[in-house]
Amino acid sequence: MVEPAASLPRMAKEAGARLVIINREATDQDRTADAVIRDSIGETLSAIDALL
Repeated sequence: MVEPAASLPRMAKEAGARLVIINREATDQDRTADAVIRDSIGETLSAIDALL
């Protein structure tokens, strides 16, 4: 990952945010996430949009 973007998930969690990672493969941030979805971001967001 590239800094400073790589620090954004950690900073958000420290500030009380919930972290959801949508990625086909494991990431270094998975262990700190509240939820991890192993799928295409496009398909996942389309499915969420259809529910709203």
